[in-house]
Amino acid sequence: MTSFPNFSAHGYQVIKELGHNLEGGRFTYLAKRLADHVQVVVKQFQFSKGAGWDGFRAIEREIQSLQGLNHRGIPKYLDKFETDNGYCLVTEYFPADTLAVGRSFTPDQIKQIAVQLLEILVYLQERMPPVIHRDVKPENILVDDNLNVYLIDFGFARVGSGSVAMSSANAGTFGFMAPEQIRNLKLTNASDLYGLGLTLICLIGAIRSTDIGNYIDFSNQLDRSRIEPKLKGCSLTFVKWLDRMVAPDPSKRFTDAKAALEALKPLYVVRVPEVKFFKDGNEFDPSKDVLEFKATKLGEKLTQTITLVNSIPETILEGHWEVALHPNDPPHNPDNHAWISFSPKKIKGNRVQCNFNVDTGKLQSQSLGKRHLVFYSYSSPDEIVLSLKIETAYPVVWQNLYIYFLGIIHSVFVIVSGFALGWGWIVAFSVSQDVGVSLFIALAIAFLGSLVMTIGSAGAASSSAYFTVFASFAAIKFRVDIWSFTVLLSGIVSGIIASMIDTEYKGLSQKYQRFFGIQFWGCYILSNTCGFSIGIGIATKFVSPILPVLTALGSGIALLCLSLFPLYQHRSQLIFYRRKEEYLIKP
Repeated sequence: MTSFPNFSAHGYQVIKELGHNLEGGRFTYLAKRLADHVQVVVKQFQFSKGAGWDGFRAIEREIQSLQGLNHRGIPKYLDKFETDNGYCLVTEYFPADTLAVGRSFTPDQIKQIAVQLLEILVYLQERMPPVIHRDVKPENILVDDNLNVYLIDFGFARVGSGSVAMSSANAGTFGFMAPEQIRNLKLTNASDLYGLGLTLICLIGAIRSTDIGNYIDFSNQLDRSRIEPKLKGCSLTFVKWLDRMVAPDPSKRFTDAKAALEALKPLYVVRVPEVKFFKDGNEFDPSKDVLEFKATKLGEKLTQTITLVNSIPETILEGHWEVALHPNDPPHNPDNHAWISFSPKKIKGNRVQCNFNVDTGKLQSQSLGKRHLVFYSYSSPDEIVLSLKIETAYPVVWQNLYIYFLGIIHSVFVIVSGFALGWGWIVAFSVSQDVGVSLFIALAIAFLGSLVMTIGSAGAASSSAYFTVFASFAAIKFRVDIWSFTVLLSGIVSGIIASMIDTEYKGLSQKYQRFFGIQFWGCYILSNTCGFSIGIGIATKFVSPILPVLTALGSGIALLCLSLFPLYQHRSQLIFYRRKEEYLIKP
């Protein structure tokens, strides 16, 4: 058990030790005054361990000067007495923790602490002669639960031009001493401002006072590159105020605590930006509005732009974008997402255009999905969630599906045209009683018409029209008008449709080109055969009832196959495409 010194002969009883400095031979105790049981602080200086007895007179003069201080933020010196191995000072006790004890303060509370400390320094500097504390640091500043601030430990204080107090072997604390103090140059009213500025930086940046040396460079100045990140969120004017407080050159600091206090009062310690979103000139509310992307073709890369605006003066908007985790996405870090990117990703400025890029080539087709984009910043609020919706395009097989329907329509006119050619020419030339010649010419024209319409090119329309005009002229000459007009109309329409599907037709695989070729040739041969058969029957005054049935049956089968085959192929292609998509991301 630790034994405390017995001060009862002097009217005090030690309760506990508050701290000690072995090198300086100083011990601090919380004690009770026996006369009225009031708690006090007893500081014992053991000269045999520290400064030595030759400093006694200097300490006594220092104490006499400091006993004249009377400020609510400075502990009063109540008593002094000698001990066998040293000297004791008795001061007022404040039930409060030092700023070295980790605590959290709001920006307004930090400003309140700074104001009270400056008021204490103003009081000290306006005394005659002025008092320079020389050791302003978190350990020497008390703050109670009601946010009352006290400056303690005047062991290093200089009173006017008097000598330095010798209550410790050192003359300040490294990191918090002003450069002129370290170099033993003349001290001014601006000297204590340096330690106060460093204390506020520790408080704002959550830096332990014992770690402040990590932020001092080899020239014994603050390392700005390491300090500035600790001041993120502070208003620009407050940062400039701090810069003047900790300027290495005392002439560039505030001249005294009063000037620093007047400059601080109208400032905000922390003044955060307020970010607003604008899209196409209109304000975009992330809590209500959604950023929608819709692809019209597979693999399309989509981009939308949103402008981020900060209108709060004395602040700069800084932040970055991230994509929130989603179970469908592969693992990713904040800087790399599989199909969503930002340009720029990091934001700095009060009006910044941000591009949101979506690569649908990484996603499954014909799908809907939603993701959350998060903007982290020092703004208010510091985290903003933006919803993104994505709709991918249909599979590519749907894009060429209309060619099959054009093919069905084309085949209808092919059958009608072929039927009219076969029947009409037989009837026409049979009237001339020259059946052999008529049959040869009819077969030749039917064959050429089939060939031209099967090719399906731009020239097919003109060639088809040429042959139908020729057929129409011949039919009219032999007074078979209804067939001539049928051939004319069917041929022209069939040729035009063939030219329409020509581009898509040539872009198909050989499998589909063969299918269309068989379909066209089959329809022509079947319709021409039926047309010839019925034409011969009419010409020979013999019409079999089975011929119209064969015509209807053959034409119907051809159309049925043409209708069902594309649907079957579309289904098989879709299944194949979906298998390829197994390794793509489902949005």
